[in-house]
Amino acid sequence: MNFTALKEKISQSQIVNFGDVLNETFELFKKTWLQGVLLVVVLFVLIFALEMLAFIPLAGVVSASELISPNAMKDFPLTTILLVFSVIITFICAVMTISNALMAGYYRSVKAIDLGESSGSDLMYYLKSNYLLKSFKVSLAQTGIIILCYITCFVPIVYVMVPVSFIVIAFAFNPDFSTAEILKVSFAIGNRNWVNAFFLRIVTSILAMLGIIACGIGVLATFSIALLPQYIIYKKVVGFDNSSEIDTIGSKVE
Repeated sequence: MNFTALKEKISQSQIVNFGDVLNETFELFKKTWLQGVLLVVVLFVLIFALEMLAFIPLAGVVSASELISPNAMKDFPLTTILLVFSVIITFICAVMTISNALMAGYYRSVKAIDLGESSGSDLMYYLKSNYLLKSFKVSLAQTGIIILCYITCFVPIVYVMVPVSFIVIAFAFNPDFSTAEILKVSFAIGNRNWVNAFFLRIVTSILAMLGIIACGIGVLATFSIALLPQYIIYKKVVGFDNSSEIDTIGSKVE
């Protein structure tokens, strides 16, 4: 489905029912909770590895600069400060890019299980070089939107948290779209179903955090329930008319 047809389909879709989406979320969670556990574990391992990679140059800077007093910061050369900020920014961009790619792979796995296409995992599917570039662009746009809303005031961030939550799933099922088109799709779905999506996000986020009761370990199993309402809403609003469409994509990614 091309971008124009997809936007038209969204504009003509009915508003999703809160109760239906919540019930389907619980049912799908029973089938896919293991994929959610895998997502959390892989995210933790990769982010930890990136932290170690970022720590090495930072530790070298600190050691070379002999930071032994609270006033040492004023003696930092400009090049050192720029290096530290560069490492931090690079780390953040890498985490966002990989996290979005993994979550896109998680949604691909959820779709396959939901439609009975496969019981395996496609978690690493979007870690390919061409998809990583798109994930990087999407992550930059996503971060820019959030920062802009925080800078302005509180109200915009409350509004934008709903459409932004559909960015990864729009990327997962339309990786051939441009970054601008992915953003437009996510905002179109989020705006049309804002109220229900907002309260579904609150309810499922609370349920996801209940895992903390089990000494925090339970979060591994419950975290993914907060990601499923977006999938259910996308499925109801857009659907999957061509279930093999994204399998044929490769050379068109921008």
